[in-house]
Amino acid sequence: MKERTIMNIGSKLSLFFCAILILAVASIIIPIHINSGRILMDAQENELASRASAMGKRLSAMYAGMEADLGRMAADREIIRLMKAARFTKKYENLQARVGFMKRVLSYDGVAVFDRKGNCVVGDPGPVGRKVTVDKMAKGAVAGGMETRSGVLEMAFASPVYHKESFLGTMVIRRALDDAFMATLLRGGLGACALYEREGEVYRLRASSDAGGFSSVPEVSIHGTFPQVHRQALLGESRGVLRFVPVAAGGTDSVCLLALFEETRQVEAVLRQIEFTSVFVGAAVLGFGCLTTFLYSRRLSGALTSLCAFSVKIAAGDLSGRMETDRHDEIGDLVRAQNRMAEHLSGLIEKCAEASEALTASSGDLAATSEDMASHSEAVSDKVSATASASERLALTMAAIGSAIGESARGAGEISGASSGVKESIEQLTVRAEKARGITENTVSALGEARTAFRAFDAATGEIGGIAEGIHDIAAQTNLLALNATIEAARAGSAGAGFAVVASEVKELAAQVSRASELIQQKTEAVSRSAAEVLTTVDGLAGGLDRVDGIVRATAGSLEEQRELTDAIVAHVGDVSAGISEINRNIAGASDTFAGISRDIAESSRTSGEMSDSSRLVNRSAGALIELSRELTGVVGRFRLA
Repeated sequence: MKERTIMNIGSKLSLFFCAILILAVASIIIPIHINSGRILMDAQENELASRASAMGKRLSAMYAGMEADLGRMAADREIIRLMKAARFTKKYENLQARVGFMKRVLSYDGVAVFDRKGNCVVGDPGPVGRKVTVDKMAKGAVAGGMETRSGVLEMAFASPVYHKESFLGTMVIRRALDDAFMATLLRGGLGACALYEREGEVYRLRASSDAGGFSSVPEVSIHGTFPQVHRQALLGESRGVLRFVPVAAGGTDSVCLLALFEETRQVEAVLRQIEFTSVFVGAAVLGFGCLTTFLYSRRLSGALTSLCAFSVKIAAGDLSGRMETDRHDEIGDLVRAQNRMAEHLSGLIEKCAEASEALTASSGDLAATSEDMASHSEAVSDKVSATASASERLALTMAAIGSAIGESARGAGEISGASSGVKESIEQLTVRAEKARGITENTVSALGEARTAFRAFDAATGEIGGIAEGIHDIAAQTNLLALNATIEAARAGSAGAGFAVVASEVKELAAQVSRASELIQQKTEAVSRSAAEVLTTVDGLAGGLDRVDGIVRATAGSLEEQRELTDAIVAHVGDVSAGISEINRNIAGASDTFAGISRDIAESSRTSGEMSDSSRLVNRSAGALIELSRELTGVVGRFRLA
């Protein structure tokens, strides 16, 4: 029964320290999960911030482009304003002169005018044909569309020709131009013209009309284009946009910039269309970007708000809730990770609660066992005290026997010295022999009781040794588990500081219990050896007392015979004296043995007291474990599980 109790105590202590180990592991895993969740949330926030920054940069670039377009449109509107402010009607003051000019231009071979539909209306189109496509005409009007062969212009589309502000068509120049034609262009009112001749790496101005403003551009690089000339000439005119068509003078390496005008109303319509399209596209892109940013940020902020609320609930100890999500992005992964963390923590807390209950039960059993040990130690102490009392009585009895035998020896001497007092001495010896017989019988009975008590004491000492050995094993296991708990608490850092303190206290208590159990075991072994020696001595003493009893009986018989045969008594006085001397020596040895027994019994009494103190120490340790289990139950109770 006691062995089963010790095994139950060991198993419950093992469960207790397993619970402490689980708590230590939980104290390490919970901060790790929380920190991993926080790191994941920080990474998500950083990624979202980078995406928002990239989106902001794209929007900034878009806004910058829109601002640049608006700036260009403002510049174009300023140009149009300047064009409208200038006087443009001078070109149409002398319509007859313009018509004459057109006739002179068209009188040259290789010059023709096409209408809007691509039909030749005036002049000889030559290889161009009487019919051209509008696309080809537009291409020629914008880009020049020329092909040269040996420096001679085969075909070039000049920009639109007007009469009375009405579009006439496109003029086509398809052959080399002579000096007379160039002079006609330079003097005429058709447009602004200039003649540049090549000199090395530049085209230098040789002649120009009055309307182009070419005098401000004396030379142009052969590697460049003419947008600068275009713009300066444009600022010098009143209505219209200049188009420049490079044409080759006959047989020379010269370039003529033929500048003709487009109708201002067409340019304004195009500008208005460009402005409307730019504003509409910019507004649409800006609105779409703002709407997309708002919806995405709203969805993202809602998910982050829910995650923060769920994390706050977990930090407050509420593990009953779970988050629902159907997202398959990083936010959804984070929500599912939070749910798994909450489930894992809930399982750990449930295991801690079960371990706390087991710890409470084990602590109660340990306290009850320590109380049983204390009561058993007190019972052993009582038995030892009773044994000590019996030993003292036995010592007194032996002293009485020694004194009686001394008196018998003196009586024998008196018998030997004085024969006249033999009868009286015999009678006295008879009386004293009867007393000695009664004392011997009492001594034998006391020795039997002492033998029984010492055997019970030896059995109890063996049981105490087994209990002490079980306590020592439990203390060693407790010390090992406390060391493991200390290591795990040290790995946990600041989160395991409380468990480290508890583990160190449990380790100290286990060390104290181990030392007490070792001391108990040592004392118990010493008491057991002393008890064995006492039993051996008591058995020898019992044999001697049996012999003494036989001698006393024989002495009584002899005294009875000596009443009848006085002479035989005198003859046997020497034998009686020798027997009495032997008895005296045996009694002296027995007295020494009982003195040793008394000392061993005193040592056993002290050992029993120490065992009682150790039991009380174990009881206090059990109380500390009960308090620890209550604190653990309180900590677990702060969590709310599903």
